[in-house]
Amino acid sequence: MSEDLRVLVVAPEYPYPPIDGHKVRIYNLFRQFTSACRLDFLSFGEAGVLPDRDKLREHLGPCFDSVELIPHNSLRKIESKSGLARIKNIFFPFEASIGEPYLSPALADRVQAKVASNQYDLVYLCGLYISLHFDKSSGGIPYIVDICDSMALLAKSYFEKERGPLSRVKSYLNYVWADRYEKIYCSRLSNIVIISLADAEKIKKNCPDSRVWVVPNGVDMEYFSCANTGSQANSLLFTGVMDYPPNNEAMLYFIKEIFPIVKKRKPDVTLTVAGRNPTIELRSLAEGTQGVRLTGIIDDLRPYFEASTVCIAPLLSGTGMKNKVLEAWSMTKPVVATKLSCSGIEIEDNE
Repeated sequence: MSEDLRVLVVAPEYPYPPIDGHKVRIYNLFRQFTSACRLDFLSFGEAGVLPDRDKLREHLGPCFDSVELIPHNSLRKIESKSGLARIKNIFFPFEASIGEPYLSPALADRVQAKVASNQYDLVYLCGLYISLHFDKSSGGIPYIVDICDSMALLAKSYFEKERGPLSRVKSYLNYVWADRYEKIYCSRLSNIVIISLADAEKIKKNCPDSRVWVVPNGVDMEYFSCANTGSQANSLLFTGVMDYPPNNEAMLYFIKEIFPIVKKRKPDVTLTVAGRNPTIELRSLAEGTQGVRLTGIIDDLRPYFEASTVCIAPLLSGTGMKNKVLEAWSMTKPVVATKLSCSGIEIEDNE
């Protein structure tokens, strides 16, 4: 083994700028490595967007030696299964079903070529989908899969909130698939990293022979620091990628059910929803609701935190750890949240 630990990091996307939960996790995790490691990064993306070598290290951290991107057009569609096969997949999942409808033979070939070079001491795979592109019997090289959240726990949260009979049946079958998938395929993983104790508890139950580590999300408190420029009176803020179903659901619920109650008490209250890709339904609702503003994609959330009086996190489904809560706290903003929004964070109500 070389003096420095050589690590190949394989991820679904280049994590800069860190504008969504998965990018934030990858970005903050590997920037913490400052010595004793040499890191090569491999992911999907277009090589033309990469900055020069010095900028790469500035973005990702000083330990990164190289970044290589596999074009998105390398993704190949998985053949659609018959109706009977789809039913069978619920109870006896196909391994590739986690990646449907696309996988990348080009990424798999490149990963294996790099591993075959014998220059790495460890492979770090960011996500279950990405782990499909790695041959886990490759020369006995140690590997870690950061699955982040338990997808069974996430599917269970979707099921528990459903009220319609047909929706409940569909959600339950999706939970059965997710739970079975973890028991069959995650249990084959030697080393698993997970984001919270709640997720880890579920993974340990489904994967009793795997080694499981909890590596929670953090927040850059120097970056997310309050400059005390003053907030606008009675202003609420929600942040997140808005085509992520739990975020979209939370805002539809809040604007329809909670915002009118707040407006009765504070007629001049405003709500800013800061995040990219708002759905058509959310855009329509916001346009018809006085005081609601959608920003779309933004590069810097800090001015929006600064301007807000209160940050909200009214999630009804989901799992893992919510960066929006950590960032708001780092900006010294009070947070009003559902219990589910605080899952994975050691906190008590009113403290």
